[in-house]
Amino acid sequence: MVDVEETRKKLVGIGDDLEAAAGALDTIAGSLASGGETPRRTVPLVWQSDLRWRFKLYSDEAHWTFGRGGCLVCSVYALARWAGCKMTLLKFASGLREAGVFEGAELKHHARVKYVCPRLHWRMDHWIRGTCSSMVIWRNKPAHLTPLLWALARYPVVVQVDFKPATKALDRHFVLANEYIPAPEDQPIEDNLLVMDPWTGTYTSVLTYFEPGWLRDGTMAEGVTKVQRTLYGARIWEVR
Repeated sequence: MVDVEETRKKLVGIGDDLEAAAGALDTIAGSLASGGETPRRTVPLVWQSDLRWRFKLYSDEAHWTFGRGGCLVCSVYALARWAGCKMTLLKFASGLREAGVFEGAELKHHARVKYVCPRLHWRMDHWIRGTCSSMVIWRNKPAHLTPLLWALARYPVVVQVDFKPATKALDRHFVLANEYIPAPEDQPIEDNLLVMDPWTGTYTSVLTYFEPGWLRDGTMAEGVTKVQRTLYGARIWEVR
C-alpha cells in the first residue's frame, strides 16, 4: 500500500526545492536588471510581490499581505538567507508567528527572530537617548552612521526609509543595506548606500528614496550627506 503521509512529505520537499530554485533564478534575474548596482557582497533578492506569496498574510493580522506590507519581513528574511537559513519565505514567516514576533501586523519582538534563525541576534549595545537598543531612530535628525558602518563591515543591516519622501507624512519602508560608498572629497554629500529593495526585488541605491527638494528646503544642514538625510532608522541583528 502507498504510505500517504510519506508521499506527502516527499511532495512538500520537492515543492520546497522548487521554490528555492526559483528564488535563486530571481536573484540572478534581479542582478541582471539592477543596472550594475550589485554590491560586492551579494545578499539574496526577495521580491515581496512575487506571486508565490504576494497575496498571502505574513502575520495573523487580516489584510496585511506580503505584497501590501511585507517589506520588513522580506528584508529580515533576506538577511537570514544570507546567514545560511534554508527555509522558504512562507515557512520563515510562519516561524516568526509561532515565535510571537508580531503584534498585529508589526514585527515588534525583534529578539525572538533568533528562535527561527539562530544566527540572528538582536544587538543591545547601541545607546540611544539613555536606552540600550538595536532599533535606531533618526527621524528628526541626520542618521548617525557610526553604528551602521560598524555593522555593515560585518553583515547586512535592515534600514528604514520614507517610501514617499515628497509627502510630509512618514511612509515607512524597509530595505536591506549591504554596502556603503563614501562620498568623494570634491563632492562631500554624495555618498551612497547599496541595498536590496523588496518592493522592487532588485539591488539598487537607497538614494532612490532621496527627495531632491531637501537640497532646497533647508532640511539638510551643512555637512549632512544624502545617505544621512535619507535614512530614518536601522534595525540591527548581529549575525553570529
